[in-house]
Amino acid sequence: REGDRSGRNDFQRGGVAARFPAGREAVYPAANTVVKNQTPDISISLAGEPSLEPKQMEMRVSGFGLVNARYDAKEKILKWTPSRPLRLSPVTVQVRWKNPAVNMWQTATWQFGIEEQEMHFTPRNIVK
Repeated sequence: REGDRSGRNDFQRGGVAARFPAGREAVYPAANTVVKNQTPDISISLAGEPSLEPKQMEMRVSGFGLVNARYDAKEKILKWTPSRPLRLSPVTVQVRWKNPAVNMWQTATWQFGIEEQEMHFTPRNIVK
């Protein structure tokens, strides 16, 4: 299947189902938005997944690679906050989790931007 009415592209390849941008999962920052904060909380809600194993989840963020995201089992949210400013825009986030019901990895990928003026490191109190 190449696409559906929602405009997202679903495909399966090598036992992985992927959606670009993230499909039904709520993500933050939202896909294709621009944020001012260079260290935003990055999260995905996996509330639509019936059963999950925290050890079978991973989040990758451009410029950081595999990150140490934390899973809140009660809220079913996987979340990570950068320890240093994001310096590249757009930021690509990829989250993978294994769906034990079908023994298959699921992937959600999305991008967001950082406001350009926030990416430059110029002193704001320059004396002229």
